[in-house]
Amino acid sequence: MAWSEKRYEELVEILNSTKRPPDEYPDEIKAYNDLADYQDVEREAGGHPYHLYVRQAKNRTENAPLYIYLHGGGWAVGHAECDDFYAGFMADQIKGTVIDVDYTTSFYADIHVMYAQTRDAVEYAVENAAALGCDPARIVIGGFSAGGHLTAGVLIKLLEEGKCPFAGVILAYSPLDLRPKAAQAPATPRDEAMQVRGAAYEELALRGNDAIRYDHIVSPLLTAKQLLQKLPRMMVISAQLCEFKEQDEEFAAMISRIGVETTSCRFMRSAHGFMPHFRQEWKEASLRTARFIRSC
Repeated sequence: MAWSEKRYEELVEILNSTKRPPDEYPDEIKAYNDLADYQDVEREAGGHPYHLYVRQAKNRTENAPLYIYLHGGGWAVGHAECDDFYAGFMADQIKGTVIDVDYTTSFYADIHVMYAQTRDAVEYAVENAAALGCDPARIVIGGFSAGGHLTAGVLIKLLEEGKCPFAGVILAYSPLDLRPKAAQAPATPRDEAMQVRGAAYEELALRGNDAIRYDHIVSPLLTAKQLLQKLPRMMVISAQLCEFKEQDEEFAAMISRIGVETTSCRFMRSAHGFMPHFRQEWKEASLRTARFIRSC
C-alpha cells in the first residue's frame, strides 16, 4: 500500500486499538530500580532527540562490564517502567553499568532514525566507558525483540566498516528476517489481532518501504557469511511461544557453523517479551545473560 498520512493514521489506530493493558509489578520487582544510581543523558541523532538512562550499580566493581540495553516494543512502543526495573536488576547482576537506550519510536520517525540513535549510543558508550568506571574492552550490547533487530543491524554496519567495539552481543527473541512471509491462518481471534498488529509494527517502522526488507541490515539473516565470521561472542535467546524462534535459531546455527563463539538458548515455557516483563522464565534467562556479560 502506498505510504501516506492517511496510512500512518490507520496504522497508529491499529496499534492503539490492539495494545494490551500495562502490567502491574509487585514491590519486589519495583525494588530493582533502587539497585543502581540513575543519570538521564539527552542526545540527538538522526535529526531527533533521544535519551540514555545510565544506571550504575551500587555494588559496582572496578573495571566492570558496560551493557548497552535496547528495549523491544515493535519499534513503536517506547521506554517503559519495566525497563527501569530491568536495567537496575541487570546493573546489579553484572556489578557494572547499564546504558538503557530510549530511542525515538516509529510513531515519530522511521527505522533509519533508530539505527542512527543506536549507533550514537554505542559511540557514547565507547567514549565514556572509562569515565563510568567500566573497562572499555568489556562493552556488551544486547537487544530484545525490536531492540535486538536494531542491535543486529547496527552491528552488521559496524562490521562492514571494520569496527566492532563489543566484547559480546546478546539478541533475544528478535526478528532477523523482515522479508514478506506467507501468513498462517490464525487459530483464534486473538491470534488474528496479533498478526494484524505485527504487520502494522513493521509497516510503520519501514514507512511502507518494502524494498528495504531485502537489505541485510534490515534482514540480518541475509548477511554474507564472510562478514558474519567477524562477529564477536554471541548469545542468542529464543522462546518456545515466540514467532521468531526459528529465525533466531537459524541465525545462531549459521554463525556457530562458521566459527563464531555462540551461546544459544530456547526457553520452553516462555513467550515473546518475557524477560524485561518479568514473566515465565525471566529470572533464569536474565541470570544466564548476566553471566555471559560478566564473562566478556
